Amino acid sequence: MTRLGAWITVGGLLAALPGSAVQAAEYASIAAPTEARPAPIPEAAPAFVWLAGTPVEVIQRRDGWAQVRDKDGGGLFWVPETAISPARTVITRHHDVALRSAPQDDAAIIATLPAETILPLLDARAPGWLEVSVGQTRGFIRKRDAWGW
Repeated sequence: MTRLGAWITVGGLLAALPGSAVQAAEYASIAAPTEARPAPIPEAAPAFVWLAGTPVEVIQRRDGWAQVRDKDGGGLFWVPETAISPARTVITRHHDVALRSAPQDDAAIIATLPAETILPLLDARAPGWLEVSVGQTRGFIRKRDAWGW
């Protein structure tokens, strides 16, 4: 039996320990162009710059900094906590993502989106679908086609 934080594996199944809190992922976006740093200090050399609107998963918050990762999952980086916006965005995972008029595979295609398109997330409650906007146009994309929800 291996303990994994608040989780354990028992006979190959993953189970929560009794009385343990399991925290859901916290997704947010980058408020303005922001330098990603390997450590939570201003002196740490920036690794790169995230664009405004980039969706990120917040791993932890500490002393005015937020540790985050993006869809590529290539590492954890730190940004000032003030750089995190509660505005939810998603990013398309691949080319030719169909933006549809309704949350159905046979709904009309409004537009075809390229990879790495950042979209405001309006709603994620439809099973398998995300409601997003492109400019003034609202539509739906498959959850499997986007990251950050």
